Order: sequence, then C-alpha cells, then structure tokens
Amino acid sequence: MHSITPKLIKKRIALVCLFITFSAACLAARMAYLQIFHSSWLKHNALDQRLDDRTIYAKRGTVYDRTGKTLAVSTLADSVYAEPNRLQNAEETAAKLAAILQLDAAKLTQRFKQGGAFTWVKRIITPEQSKAITDLQLAGVGLTQESKRHYPNGNLAAHVLGFVGIDNQGLAGIELAFEQYLKGTPGRIVTETDPGGRQLPDGVQKILPSKDGQDLVLTIDQTIQFIVERKLDKALKDTQAKAATIVAMNPKTGEILALASRPDYKPETYDEYSPLNWRNNAISNVYEPGSVFKIVTASAALQEQVVTTGEQFVDPGYIEVQGNRIYNWDGGDGSEKGNFVDMVKKSSNYALISVGMRLGPDRLYQYIDNYGFGKRTNVDLPGEESGVIIPKNEVRTLDWATMCIGQSIAVTPLQLLTAVAAVANDGVLMKPQIVKEIRAKDGKTIQAYQPEVVRQAISPDTARQMRYILEKVVSEGGAGKAAVPGYRFAGKTGTAQVAGPSGGYEAGKYVASFVGFGPLDEAPIAMAIVLYEPKGAYYGGQIAAPIFSEIMREIVQYYNIFPAAKPAAAGEADKNKPSALLAIPNCLNLTVAEATRLLREKGFTVKTEGGGERVTDVSPGVGALINTGGSVTLYAAKQNPLQEGETWVPYLQGKTIRETGELLAQAGLSFYPIGSGIAIQQEPAFGTKLAVGSTVTVYFANRPPP
Repeated sequence: MHSITPKLIKKRIALVCLFITFSAACLAARMAYLQIFHSSWLKHNALDQRLDDRTIYAKRGTVYDRTGKTLAVSTLADSVYAEPNRLQNAEETAAKLAAILQLDAAKLTQRFKQGGAFTWVKRIITPEQSKAITDLQLAGVGLTQESKRHYPNGNLAAHVLGFVGIDNQGLAGIELAFEQYLKGTPGRIVTETDPGGRQLPDGVQKILPSKDGQDLVLTIDQTIQFIVERKLDKALKDTQAKAATIVAMNPKTGEILALASRPDYKPETYDEYSPLNWRNNAISNVYEPGSVFKIVTASAALQEQVVTTGEQFVDPGYIEVQGNRIYNWDGGDGSEKGNFVDMVKKSSNYALISVGMRLGPDRLYQYIDNYGFGKRTNVDLPGEESGVIIPKNEVRTLDWATMCIGQSIAVTPLQLLTAVAAVANDGVLMKPQIVKEIRAKDGKTIQAYQPEVVRQAISPDTARQMRYILEKVVSEGGAGKAAVPGYRFAGKTGTAQVAGPSGGYEAGKYVASFVGFGPLDEAPIAMAIVLYEPKGAYYGGQIAAPIFSEIMREIVQYYNIFPAAKPAAAGEADKNKPSALLAIPNCLNLTVAEATRLLREKGFTVKTEGGGERVTDVSPGVGALINTGGSVTLYAAKQNPLQEGETWVPYLQGKTIRETGELLAQAGLSFYPIGSGIAIQQEPAFGTKLAVGSTVTVYFANRPPP
C-alpha cells in the first residue's frame, strides 16, 4: 500500500490552486469582455425582459357612400388575454374559458403551462362572451378593447368594400387598396414589470396614443346598390346561373354607382366563406363577350367609313372564312335584306364580320386599343385582370374574323362597360372611379378625385350614330326586353359559349349578357349585366335584358326622371305633353285575381309570377308612376299558414320612419332603422313569416334632387 507523502500533497494542492486561479482569470476576462464590448446589448436585453410592450391599434377610417351613408365603420369590441404567470390553476382556467369561447381546452392549457407575462386567448369576442368572462373573475385573465370593423349593411357591396384581418389590416377591396389612408397610425403602451408580469409601482410607463385613419367617400350610391343587389339575387334564383355580375356607371364621369357579384360573402365573417366568394368577378373574371362586342366593330367601321348606316346587305345567314363557315346565331337559313342598322338589330354575324374584314387587322386592333381592351382600366380596386387579346403579329384571318363578333378575345365586365359608356359619352373613354374623396376626421377634404379622361375612343358623330343604332336594338331589335315604357334606352345583348380549359368550347355552357345606357335624353347610367352558365334559357336577350329593364324602372323613379314627351301629330301641337302617368295602387296582400282586376281597371297590363294565392310584392313598387298601359308584375309567393306566436312581415317600402314603426308595431315586430327618408329596402322581405317580437331591419334613403 502506497503512502501519501507531504511532497505529493503539496503538489496536488498547487495543481488545485493553479486550476482555481486559471478559472478565475478566465471568468474575469469574460466579464471584462462582456462589460466593455457588450454592455449596451446586456442593458437592452435586461430592459426588454422587464418591459411589457403592447400595440394600440388605431381606429380605421369610416367608408361612406356618395350620399353620406355609412358603409364601413370601426367599433370597439373586447378581446380576452391571460397572464400565465399569474394563473392560479391553468387547467381549470383553460376549461372555463374554452367553454365560453368555443376553444380547445387542452391546447389552451398547454399554452398556459408554458408560462409568460402575456398571451392572447381570443381576439374580438361577443358582448355575451365578454360578460360571461367578467362574471367568472378569473385571476390572471383580463379583457381589453380593440377596434372591430363593422359593415352595417351586411353583404351589401362586399366586393367593393373588402374586409380586414384580426389585426385591423385591409385584406381585400377598398380596405386593401386604401389601407395607407384607412389604417391610421398604431400606438403603444410600454410598462415595466417584475418576473411575474406585475407592473412595478415606480417602473417605466409610457403611452404613445394611436392616430385614427382617414375617411373615404365612395362613388357608390347605396340606394342603387340595394336595387342592383336585390335584382341580382332574383336573377340568380330565376336563372340558376353559376355566378353573376352587375356594374352601373355614370358614363360622363366614370363614377361607379353600383358593383355587385354573386357568389358573395359578409365582410365581417369573411373567413366563414370560400376564397372563391371573395373574388370580384367584375374586374377579375375574363370571358368572351360575344355579340356585345359588335358595338366595337360597328363603331370602328362607321368611324373608318368602310360602311354607312344606310348600306344595304343581303345576309345569307353565314360567312366563310378560311374554309370555315360561321353561321348567324339563328341558324342562318335563307337570305335577309336590310341596311346596316337592320343588320346590327338582328345581330348578324355575316354583316359584322364582313365590315370587320374591310377594316383589316391593323384598324380593328387600333379600336380595340382605343376602347381599352387588353389592359387594366386602373380602377382603384385590387385584383384587376387585363383581359386576353391575341398579339397582332400572331393573329390569323379566322381569329380576326371571330374577334369582330366577340370571340377569340376575353374581357372583364368592367372593361366592357367602360367601353360602351364611351359611346354614351360622345366617344370619350373615362377612367372608372370608385372613390370620390379622402377626408380627415374633422370633415376636411384631403384629396378629391376628379373625372379622368383616358382618350377619345371614337368621334362624337360616330358615337351619335351608334346611340341611334343601339336605341333601335332595344326598341325594335333583339333587346326588346330591356325597354322601359316611356323612356329611351340603348344597348346590346350578348350570348357566348364558355371556352374550355384546353381549347374549344364546353358544350351547353354559355355566358349571357347585356350592356346598355340611358335614358338617352340624360344618360345618367350605363350598366353591364353578365350571367355565367345559366340553366335553361341562356340568350342575353331572354335573361339579361329583362334585368336591365327592372333595375332601370326603379332608377328612373329614384332619380325623378319623368318619361319623355311624345311627339305631337300634325295639327295637335297643344297635345305635345308628357303621356299620362298613373300611380300603381296598393294591391299587396290581395288575391292575385283581385289585384289583377284592380290594375286592369286602372289601365295597366298585368303579369304574375310565383304561384301563390296572394300578392307579396309588385314591380314597379306601389306608388310608382308609369304610363297608362304600362306593365306591372305581381309576385305571389306561396306561404304556409301562421302558427301560434308567428306573424307576417308587412310591406314597408315607400313608407316614412314613423309609418314603418307603426306598421311593425301592429304586426308585433321590433324595428331597427338605418338611414333617413323613405324605406327602400327591408330585411326580412315582405311576406316573410317571423316569430312575434323579432326585429326587422329597414333601410331608408332620401331621393336625390332631379
């Protein structure tokens, strides 16, 4: 057994002392390095661990329609948060919160057990959820108010307005396009806390207030938007179309008065819908326009003087191009004679291709460019497509011929409407406009958007000739169902096959459309109507033109535009007065037979739809002034008998707020008014069966001056 000598002990002690000395020297060197070279970094991180920095989201600017009605506004809503380091029982707290907020309790427990000074539980909760959480008085759980975007009209103008995300950022529509103006400037709350997340009594506390966003005034007219969307929903139901779009514009200024597409969504709950519903088909969907595009070909031919309105044609019903026979839409059996106006009225493929071939590709492409096809209109909405045009250096004779009749070219509804609006505006192409002005919170205008001329697409004289032709299309041609008795309107129908993904066309799939404008004496509105893949009838003149008529009947009333005076016959100058106007009597809730008899006694012609026994709606509305002999449509929806505690929603349109309140009170219903003036829209609709005590939302508007 070896013995430990004093010499060995001293040696070991020396080694231990040397190791300790070396370690201390290393630690000292490291401390000196950190203190000298990283002192600012250490100081910053130490402060960062003690500071709780929270964002104060700014209140977004309000969005108004052109008449001052609110379309989007920010309100305050509660959000719930937790301070995990202060929770008494993470599992119990998570279970209680999850039950109220419809969350996964296990995942919430896991988050709480990770610790920390702050975590969101759920952003933007309902008042009922907020009250339930407050009543629990859970330690380490709190509520804070955040800005929430509210759209008081539900899905109205959804594709114009867009929506915002949970952090108050614009994600679509105007909300995205004008984010820099609407969002405002976020603020901050900075407080110094202890390791448990509690605020230090003498610690740092700074509040940097947020700055609210600026307001937008749109060109949209809420009343016209209501009219358009109501008719669009009806059209979608009647035609069972896959999708549909209507856009209305002031042709003299380019201001968009209404823009609606289906399918749509409610902006406040956008995440509950498919992203396909968010798509704004008016600017993002391209399609072959069909015969509506003949307006471009005809105006180009007239402008270039390769045809006159009086030139006579003998139409054999087809035309051959490069060995391909292109037939007229009606099958092309037999020959028809007529001048160029007659050919456009009957939408002759033969005549329009013939004059298009006289133009040649260079001149045809010039007018395609003049009208703005193949490029974006630059409307202030995100997601706009430019359309599809075959490059001129690649176009074949057959392509060029079919382009003359709206094939081999793809456009958006807004592009097409903008082009046709130029015809209504003496040939001047205007940039589509969706925003009128940006305002500060004090109401002062920061930026006003003025009408913007793009170019002179055709001459004023050519535009005048085209208006004459297109009026004949409505009054005498294939667009007769677009007519409004007593008023002069112009327009053109279109029916096109749906292009297949790999070329050619898909059997049985069509796009029906109508584009028109008027009344011609004033031309306050141009409108495009596009129905995608309707079932059953699919010609534009059958299903799109009547929608135009129904909408324009209501718009001329809204604008107080009276029917044009009829020209006097020789020797009857004293009779040159407006034709007799009669108000449609109240025939609601009458039997169809009673209402029909009443209207016919007044001199109206009557149509009925719906198959029910009693009249639930009438178009034009009760009190509307139309010509003697004008057509009135009665809607008689089938209704089931009332059960105990149920009531019918009364007809409210045209009533004042006071009259509306009285009618609803008599029916045992509550009343939620929006706007002022007379009732223009109600939700639910007249004739809907509701439980007594339910709320009916009624929208009011003042008619603009004539």
